[in-house]
Amino acid sequence: MGGNKLFLTRGGAPLQEGLIARMSRIFSELVFCVGRGESGRAEAFLRPCLGGLRAVFTEDRENGRGPLEGLRQGLAASRREWVFLIGCDMPFPNEAVIRAMWGRTGGADAAAARLDGYPMSLHAFYRKSCLPHIDRVMEDGPHTQRGGAKITAFYADVALRVVEEAELAFLPGYRDSFAGFNTREELERLMPERRCTRSSRSLSRSRSA
Repeated sequence: MGGNKLFLTRGGAPLQEGLIARMSRIFSELVFCVGRGESGRAEAFLRPCLGGLRAVFTEDRENGRGPLEGLRQGLAASRREWVFLIGCDMPFPNEAVIRAMWGRTGGADAAAARLDGYPMSLHAFYRKSCLPHIDRVMEDGPHTQRGGAKITAFYADVALRVVEEAELAFLPGYRDSFAGFNTREELERLMPERRCTRSSRSLSRSRSA
C-alpha cells in the first residue's frame, strides 16, 4: 500500500480505533511500537481512540532493524511479564483465539500459532525472558540485512509453544484473527463496507503490540 498503515483513516477516524477497542477488552495496557522519532505524532494521532486506557509509545533504537526491534522495545517498555504482539494491519483479533493461546503458554517463553505451516509471529505471546535472546540475535548482525531481522530469528533459542491450527479450529472464525492486509485490495476484501483513506500525517512504518 505504501506509507504507514497505522495512519489509515475511516470517516475521519483512525482505522486503528477498532483494533484498540478489541485489544482493550482483553488487556489493561497497550504498547505501541513505532519507528525512531515517530512516537509523538503517533500518540497525537491515536490519543482520541484511547480514552482512559494506559498506553505507552516506544520507538526503535535505530531505523531499519525490522519487526524484531519493535518486539524488543515493546517487551522492554511493558510493565507486564508477558505481552501479546499484534500487527497494526490485523484488524479483527478474536478474543477467544487469544485466550486459547494464552492458556497454552505455561512453561514457555513464547507461544505462536502455526497456520498453513507458518508461525504467526505477529499474532503471538512473548515473555520478557525472550529479551536476552533477541538482543543476542540482533547483535550478531541480522538487522543489517534489508528489512531487518525476522521475529522468528530467536525462536530456536527459547521455549516456544507452537499452537497448532487443530487446537484452534473449534473456535468459529478463528482464522479471521490472523488476517492482515498489505494492499488496498486486501483491505477492501477484509473490510468491504468501510471506505478507508490515508491521513495526511503518513509516516514510514509502525507496529503495534
